[in-house]
Amino acid sequence: MEELGFSDPGSPAHRIQMYIGLVGFAAGVWWIVLSGLFAVLFAPIRTLFAPVLDWMDRGDLAVLASIGAVVASIGGTLLWVV
Repeated sequence: MEELGFSDPGSPAHRIQMYIGLVGFAAGVWWIVLSGLFAVLFAPIRTLFAPVLDWMDRGDLAVLASIGAVVASIGGTLLWVV
């Protein structure tokens, strides 16, 4: 974790908490970026996956982005607490 700029947490429990926070933050940011790309490229992606995404509209992408924001904030909180 020193490569990423974090100090060594010391105990294994804090190390696990730091890894979970980092993975949660990265996953949340990934979902926010992916929702943004889907919103920009909505028509081509919906056409490509027509049977699966026939029900999806832009409001669903906002829900995905908000879920990503919640996951990223939980991961960031876990990183901040360590």
